[in-house]
Amino acid sequence: MFHGFEMTLLNFPEFSERSTSYEKLSLKNIEFKIMNLIDMALSKIDRGEPKDRKDVRYLLDNKMINLKTLQSRYIDIVKYQKDLEIRRKFIKKYETFIKDIHKKN
Repeated sequence: MFHGFEMTLLNFPEFSERSTSYEKLSLKNIEFKIMNLIDMALSKIDRGEPKDRKDVRYLLDNKMINLKTLQSRYIDIVKYQKDLEIRRKFIKKYETFIKDIHKKN
């Protein structure tokens, strides 16, 4: 069931370059892109819903992404945030997520 749509307030450096074009839908003046998996995972961590955190855990457990790459991109995104409140909230959510996954291991 669809429960709505929510975008992250994070700014992602090099978002367009890291995204993949969605070729199945072709419009004359619009190009659709799919987020890079690492960016998607960090966006889900920022959103913070239990299902999003579960999705990121699934990506990690199934080796679709790894913690080293996640951490590296996390640092890039934190540095890129100009809004200090958004930055602070994201850091807290990320650190909580990391603590939780280490508890479960």
